[in-house]
Amino acid sequence: MDNPGFPSEQMDAVISRLQAAKADWAATSWDERSRLLFEISAATAAIAEGWAEASARGKRIPSWSPLAGEEWLTGPYVLISYARKLGSRVRKAATGRAMEGIRLRELPNGQVAAQVFPEKFMDKLILPGTRMDVWMEPHVTRDTLAGHVAGAFRNPPAPRLCVVLGAGNVSSIAPLDCLHKLFFENEVVLLKLNPVNAYLKPYLEAALRPLIDRNVLAIVAGGAEVGEYLCTHPDVETLFITGSQAVHDLIVWGAGEEAARNKAAGTPRNPRPIESELGGVGPTIVVPGPWSKSDIAYHAAHIATQKLQNSGHVCVACQVLILPDGWDTSEALLKAVEQQMKAAPERPAYYPGAASRAAAFGVGAGDQDTGLRAVVTFQPGTAEPFERTEVFGPVLTATRLPAPSPEAFLETAINYANDSLYGTLGANIIVHPKSVMEIGEERFEQLIGQLRYGTIAINTWAGAAFAMPGAAWGAFPGHSLDNAESGIGKVHNAMMFDAAERTVLWAPFRQRPMPPWFVTHRQALKAGRAVTKFEAAKSPLELIKILTASMRA
Repeated sequence: MDNPGFPSEQMDAVISRLQAAKADWAATSWDERSRLLFEISAATAAIAEGWAEASARGKRIPSWSPLAGEEWLTGPYVLISYARKLGSRVRKAATGRAMEGIRLRELPNGQVAAQVFPEKFMDKLILPGTRMDVWMEPHVTRDTLAGHVAGAFRNPPAPRLCVVLGAGNVSSIAPLDCLHKLFFENEVVLLKLNPVNAYLKPYLEAALRPLIDRNVLAIVAGGAEVGEYLCTHPDVETLFITGSQAVHDLIVWGAGEEAARNKAAGTPRNPRPIESELGGVGPTIVVPGPWSKSDIAYHAAHIATQKLQNSGHVCVACQVLILPDGWDTSEALLKAVEQQMKAAPERPAYYPGAASRAAAFGVGAGDQDTGLRAVVTFQPGTAEPFERTEVFGPVLTATRLPAPSPEAFLETAINYANDSLYGTLGANIIVHPKSVMEIGEERFEQLIGQLRYGTIAINTWAGAAFAMPGAAWGAFPGHSLDNAESGIGKVHNAMMFDAAERTVLWAPFRQRPMPPWFVTHRQALKAGRAVTKFEAAKSPLELIKILTASMRA
């Protein structure tokens, strides 16, 4: 490097240590890997409070605000629960019990689904009525599924060195991406933190110390120059990015005319294998039905949460609200959503570029960061920016489609989402149980099978699945290097399915008690802290705190 201030020697030394540890990591037994995961869970619990508080400060959320509960639930809680779950499943796989506890069913379209939540009575107590299934790819059958579980352990791939480019928005994304590469793909990892949340470095180093001490993981910080150096280093063999397609394509193809030439020739600027999770324009489909005023109020808060969690800086945030045209409740629901967004606790749109992205949708910030919150209506078929550009901020858009019946509307909305909206990461459907009965349960599930998204949430938010370790998280299969859209590959997936197609999360039409991730939850901080501590220690006292906070929401 020509830049005398660039830490190239430091980066080279880190890469050399990781390269030297590849063979030892490949030889590490399943039992030892399981033990490491439980150590990570315990280490994370020890620094959870500092981690959550640092995240709140970094996002300019007051330490006392209920919004700070998000930083517990999307940070240390996720890593604690994932490491514990994966540690348990690795232990089972090590003794030939990889399929133990997995309940299967065949779907109306013939695919196989595995129920991964709830597993225990406590799951039912904390999230009553909630169920999560992982649907396998169509070629997998009941008889062949066992051959598509824990493949990395039965036939471990050759060890390699991966650079993980960490996400800057949700604090648990980067460590989970690292664990995926280490435990599913047998790769040692160099994690480069995003400058937006590089303040997490000491906390992630403490949480992941069991891996760092073995020289199979290292964490560095830096800007684009550091990222470019690492991604093109001759000793780096694979890449993983959570971010935007623009950054993905810059890494793979280059910029401007160079990128166009490389794509046309099919010759990537960076030929290393790359996996990715890249976001998109996420839809929420509202199916017409016999809604009451209290239903409208509940789901207005629900939809506002899908938009305003983390100030909209979420790859699976709701961006397009799809309403039934002619349904007498559409207008009332839309007004209620606008009111909830305005009334939600104030917070800044902290992620760089939020104001300019909002401006592309005709939204100005005014004097306050929270002035970016807005609902913008548009006509379907408008395309840019409404259907093809991820706003990654607190702007919600809404459109309407014909609704001659619940079934006809849902099918039209699914086709619209599949064919017109950019990306395939996550989608939500809100549907009254009487509408499901009118459509027919089997037909309803057939329609879900037509919706090409990696995570589909029914009467809840796809983002909730991110925090559940059994989910297989990522885009719907089929994206390519030259059209990555929402990304290539799956992560999380603590059940170790090798051929997961999508995750489907089901919840009651109105969840009671109110889920702690709602932005309107007045006790979210207490609930988030209690949920995290309960996951770490399984203490009955923390369970009581969870239930008490939930009842006071």
